Amino acid sequence: LEESITHGYSSEVDAKQKAIWTQIAKNDAYDEHLLFAGCNEPGQQDQGNVGTSAIDVILKYEQTFIDAVRATGGNNASRCLIVQGPYTNIDKTVNDYTMPKDEVPDRLMVEVHFYDPYQFTMMNHDETWSNVFLYWGKDNHDPVIHNATGYEEDYVKQQFQKMKTAYADKGIPVIVGEYSAMKRAKEDKIEGTSELAYPDIDQEMHNKSRSYWNEVVTREAKNHGCVPFYWETGGDMNVDGTAKEAYAIEGIMKGAAAGQYPY
Repeated sequence: LEESITHGYSSEVDAKQKAIWTQIAKNDAYDEHLLFAGCNEPGQQDQGNVGTSAIDVILKYEQTFIDAVRATGGNNASRCLIVQGPYTNIDKTVNDYTMPKDEVPDRLMVEVHFYDPYQFTMMNHDETWSNVFLYWGKDNHDPVIHNATGYEEDYVKQQFQKMKTAYADKGIPVIVGEYSAMKRAKEDKIEGTSELAYPDIDQEMHNKSRSYWNEVVTREAKNHGCVPFYWETGGDMNVDGTAKEAYAIEGIMKGAAAGQYPY
């Protein structure tokens, strides 16, 4: 489904969407604590071509998801369902996306993901157009290179304010379904080589930057009416729920404590 968004509507894909969600809904008819999300990041693989026609395709597939779940009845007739804007991007979701319809009032949520700036959260080696950002935040700029060159505290506030204005203020719940920034370490190698990727990294400053990014994103999401869900796949936490390295989780908890939902 997600790889087909920019290739036009497919009745075959849509039929699979209906079949899958009908089966899921029938087999997982738990109470309101269970939420269903129709997509992940629709259009992620071809972002540059996600225009009006591609968004129309997203909406058709999401409408099929909603209708299929509702048709199974029971708890699914009133369950909260989650729909995703184009590749869960805030600007596309605010500027270009219109949510599908639901016959049940006040039971749709919209989801975005937050991995800004890419150079800090995901980029794993320097490029001609930008260096990796190892350091982020107003008090984390001691090294000469690899500092963030924008996209810091004010940017985070501005992005979540957009979601507040477009959705939360209108009574539409917003979920930040993923957010995180990758950890770098001195021993990291450039992929496919024995060369160190970050030989001069200030590890303490990088760790502080990750913790602070977690704090700011968590806090500002809450302050702007968006519910944050951290993307964790074993990098920061053990399977028993304990932290591998406390700083990243401490940043989340600090931001969660400081943030206040505006409703």
